[in-house]
Amino acid sequence: MAMDEIIPPPEVDLPRETEDSERIIPSPDVEYLPRQTEDTERKLPSPEVDYLSRQNEDILEQKEEHGKTTELERKEKQLKEERHGEEHERPHEELGQGTKLETQCEEHKRLERQCEELERQRRKLERQGEELKRMKTITIVYEQFRQWIEDKASNSSSGVSFIEFNPSEVDDSVPKDQNHCLGRGGYGIVYKAKLRNETVAMKILNESSRQGEREFKQEIAILKRIRHQNLITLRGACSEKFALMYELLPNGTLEDRLINEKQRESFSWEERVRVATSICTALVFLHNAKPNPIAHGDLKPGNILFDDENICKLSDFGISRLLQQTNDTGTPNHITEVPKGSGPYMDPEFKNTGKLTPQSDVFALGIILLQLVTGQSATGLRKHIVDKLEGKKLEKMDTRKQKMILEKLQILDAQLKLDDTSIQDAVKMVSLGLRCSNSERKRRPSLEIEVWPEIESMNKSECLYGSDEVD
Repeated sequence: MAMDEIIPPPEVDLPRETEDSERIIPSPDVEYLPRQTEDTERKLPSPEVDYLSRQNEDILEQKEEHGKTTELERKEKQLKEERHGEEHERPHEELGQGTKLETQCEEHKRLERQCEELERQRRKLERQGEELKRMKTITIVYEQFRQWIEDKASNSSSGVSFIEFNPSEVDDSVPKDQNHCLGRGGYGIVYKAKLRNETVAMKILNESSRQGEREFKQEIAILKRIRHQNLITLRGACSEKFALMYELLPNGTLEDRLINEKQRESFSWEERVRVATSICTALVFLHNAKPNPIAHGDLKPGNILFDDENICKLSDFGISRLLQQTNDTGTPNHITEVPKGSGPYMDPEFKNTGKLTPQSDVFALGIILLQLVTGQSATGLRKHIVDKLEGKKLEKMDTRKQKMILEKLQILDAQLKLDDTSIQDAVKMVSLGLRCSNSERKRRPSLEIEVWPEIESMNKSECLYGSDEVD
């Protein structure tokens, strides 16, 4: 029954007060209340019950939240412990990795030190190999020189000594016939003359010459103390007349054979190779002279003469110099404020710095090698060949292609008729000539280590190089 349907109890007549009024009479309400309570408990919610219920629900929620919080705290604690464990283990792992990296670095450094040591040993062996090649070349050159000296000594008539001529002898020997004039140079006129029953080439200083006493004394100082089969022999001199007397070399100059069409036609490849070998041999001898190396300083075809056996000899040592060893570069040199030389044969570095070295002669040799192959003038020759080749590596081509390119580009002298072997040698000589005539001194090859052995290997004539006589 609903609350609003409750009917109030009927009015009841109460008895009058009597003696028994004190006797408790149950109120009708009492009888009613139990019925009402039963239904009320079952049917009607009480505010207190709602309050307790809600309170209970709050408690349950709090317990649930507390449980969740506890679970979160537990997980957080577990996570912290795991992190702490990782952090505790990480230094050990990092320490292990660090130790491994240090070991690898040490191993890398050790290998680098080994590589540096191997490279140092390689360079040392390379230098020793080059020094052995250099000494082998010098040994061969001096062995050839020794044999020449012995041959001279065995022939008493060829033994010569330096003679001091007097002025009257010079005056009497000067020919009046200009046909006896062998040539003219920067120093003076060269005559064919006869002195003390010997025919000589006599060079007398020209009064208008820029050369003079210094060049006169220099040539005597060098040629008086050295002899070599590829150097002109100085027979004597006259100090009062500044006259120099040489052995007579009747077969002209290398310049004649390169310029004169008829002479060039008969100038075979074998002869050209022998000329290159002879020039190179003479330079090796000069550059290794003791106590002072000698730089020719004016190497050119006009100063290379031929004797009656067509052996070529270097002449004109007027501007040659005795070189001094220096501590800064280790290269012997002579420094002058006024560099002298001959046009296209003059070392560009000597011209710019005034420092004359053996490499200055190597430059001039390079130009001459190019001329021996081409038969052309020295002026602009190197640039001409470089421009025509346009970077072509002739030495890496086969012989047929080498010959085709040399002829097509007109690098090879048209007067030369070469077989396959000679074509290969001509290519080698061009390559050597270009390297020797490099404008940078440090990029030129060593005369003893590279140039002389390469040229000597081309030589078809009998020689000591590689023979059993010299190891």
